[in-house]
Amino acid sequence: MALVDGRTELKPSPPAAASDMWQLWAKNGECTQGVTFEVTVMAAKIAYENAAYIENVVANVWGFNFVGYYSCWNKFLEVSATQAFVMTDRGKDAGMVMVAFRGTQVFSTQDWSTDVNLSWLRLGGMGHVHAGFLKALGLQEEDGEDAARAFPRDAPAVVPAGKVVAYYELRRVLRELLAEHPRARVVVTGHSLGGALAVLFPAVLALHGEGDILGRLGAVHTYGQPRVGDEAFVDFFQAKVAASYWRVVYRYDVVPRVPFDAPPVAGFSHGGTCVYYDGWYDGRVLGGEEVPNPNYIGLRHAPSMYRNALGDLLKAMFLWVKAGGEYHEGAVSLLYRGAIGMLVPGVASHSPRDYVNAIRLGRIGTAAG
Repeated sequence: MALVDGRTELKPSPPAAASDMWQLWAKNGECTQGVTFEVTVMAAKIAYENAAYIENVVANVWGFNFVGYYSCWNKFLEVSATQAFVMTDRGKDAGMVMVAFRGTQVFSTQDWSTDVNLSWLRLGGMGHVHAGFLKALGLQEEDGEDAARAFPRDAPAVVPAGKVVAYYELRRVLRELLAEHPRARVVVTGHSLGGALAVLFPAVLALHGEGDILGRLGAVHTYGQPRVGDEAFVDFFQAKVAASYWRVVYRYDVVPRVPFDAPPVAGFSHGGTCVYYDGWYDGRVLGGEEVPNPNYIGLRHAPSMYRNALGDLLKAMFLWVKAGGEYHEGAVSLLYRGAIGMLVPGVASHSPRDYVNAIRLGRIGTAAG
């Protein structure tokens, strides 16, 4: 991912403006603990890198406290396929604990097949949830009748030596950190598949009655997140997870439009407050309306999607002239936009680079819906 976007420094918050993301974040009150969308989008971006890279950025570039990097076991794939890292804003008396999940690897067919998979599993009061995301987080049995057996509250007794399961390991880490930092609030973030896990993680905490952690959950920020479950899941999350949940979508990004919300083919739904960016990072907060072409298969949107892909390619070439050198894109990123983005419009729009640019350069228009 660093080949596409190698930026690591955090950009200082601009002066407050009623229409931008910084101000939207400030409206959430004391739970912010000074954390902005800039920090969460950058954390979601660097989550794609290896442990040494992440630790160096967190500790030496951002000046935060790096807690750990976790590569977690998926019993169904029989491989450590789920990655996340944890940091705090300071080593002592922290005000923020952040969990950032790694997203879909661009050239991983396994990750992409997980995103577009239409299979789901009923998990008690949570409703139906994407089976691949459940497995990535720590599902133990494919049992749609017994939620306690499918995703037990207690960590599995039998795990390969040296391996950890994402949900149980991160829950353990949070318990220890929240005990160590009594005023800290938790922020969870992720891009793509990482965004799906960022939503699913607190939902499973709620399923297990983990009130001590949920009571200190301040926010969930996702970028380019696919749909996680059905309407019952959305209702469960809204009722049980009190934290503010912001879901950022850039243009015709394909991933937030899958799995489909198109009964009877599939009945997945989105939740949270969606911030949709279009054009030159012009955005709006969506109320009751959906993003354009919500299931990505509407042919009437094809001309607009190709125009958007071409516009993004041209913008990428010249944005630095207007916005500054930090927005200069290298050959790899431009090749990705040209070769893949023009072939399948919406794929290049999934790049974390555009989400970082949207947070830094975007402005929010009048709320819709």
